Amino acid sequence: MTRPLRLILLGLCYSWALSLSAAPDTYQLLLAGESVVDARETAAKSGSTSKALVDAGKARRRALVGEHAVLQKRLAGSGTTVVGSTYTLLNSLLVTAEASSLDQLRALPGVISVERVQPLERHTRTSVPFVGAPSVWLPQSGDPGFTGRGVRMAIVDSGIDYLHAQFGGSGDPADYTANDPTLLEPGTFPTTKVIGGWDFAGDNYDAGGEFGSTSPRPDGDPLDMPSIGHGSHVAGIAAGLGVLAEGKPFAGPYGPDIYTNNFKVGPGVAPEASLIAYKVFGARGTTALVPLALDAAADPDRDGNTADRVDVLNLSLGSPFATEAESSQTAAINQLVNLGTVVVVSAGNSGNTTMSSVLRGSPVKPSPWPTPMMTVPRPPPSASPPPQPSWESTRPSKGCSPFPSPR
Repeated sequence: MTRPLRLILLGLCYSWALSLSAAPDTYQLLLAGESVVDARETAAKSGSTSKALVDAGKARRRALVGEHAVLQKRLAGSGTTVVGSTYTLLNSLLVTAEASSLDQLRALPGVISVERVQPLERHTRTSVPFVGAPSVWLPQSGDPGFTGRGVRMAIVDSGIDYLHAQFGGSGDPADYTANDPTLLEPGTFPTTKVIGGWDFAGDNYDAGGEFGSTSPRPDGDPLDMPSIGHGSHVAGIAAGLGVLAEGKPFAGPYGPDIYTNNFKVGPGVAPEASLIAYKVFGARGTTALVPLALDAAADPDRDGNTADRVDVLNLSLGSPFATEAESSQTAAINQLVNLGTVVVVSAGNSGNTTMSSVLRGSPVKPSPWPTPMMTVPRPPPSASPPPQPSWESTRPSKGCSPFPSPR
């Protein structure tokens, strides 16, 4: 390679690096003092009653709200933008900031550490009958069938199109067109199927700053966008009702023989589960808002009492590369798991990479997560499916069968 060509390539690489660093990054400020969950654990060790544990959690949340307000006031006008707070799983503040201000952030009173939040992208999966879900829908040997009834499942993604027939909506495109995703029209949301949720992002949000603003604009309507549909697809895989050929939601009952019906969209793995939509993506790009969704899943009504935590939380998202320094999201998920939530995480779309996933760990790296954490690898397009699904909850290197896409 000639010297002029080398200089040109170096210049292009330098310009590309500058363009990548133009937008501020999102950072999680880990703060001194107990989270709500920590406060409850402290009360439990002292032999407190169940009511006292609840009261301790509520009191701690009120205290944290006040402490965070003081810190946010201190940051006002500094060039650092506050994205949100977490109180339940971790005591932390999410901000967007330039790298040049990190020393100032670390020097703030009460800040223990500052961790960059890795931007995450969307992941998906394939095939409901393949994993054998229909075989467990019917009662067997005196056991009730497992259709997801009574289970509340949070989908952390691009939102859910709760107007779609797959989720009990009308399925009429006109209803979607008439819906304003920045506000809640009376009677539209929540629904019988999608019982709650929140939009942490707004449609113009992008953690990388390439396709939108790094500052989110949250609102109460987690409606998925038709141009994206990723969250709706994932929610349909997990808990869609099924849509018949005439466009109506399938009303059950669920069992292996349901496929004699002419389905336009097949049911999900747990078709009678209730869904909660936590929208963390904008129309395009990546997200750094997962910590806020994890915290909401631990205490959906935000009162400091975690008795209403979700039963299952799904994260079909990740990044091609992770670092050992990304520990705060792992810690938050561990806290959520300890509360009793089953967390399912995509193990990546990037094949046999050594550091790929939403959190520390990958399809080929042993995981520090406790048993209720499950990683779900997406096989490469050329991979032949195994004859029987295999579930593994502690070692992503062995993997577990993916939830299917409705076909």
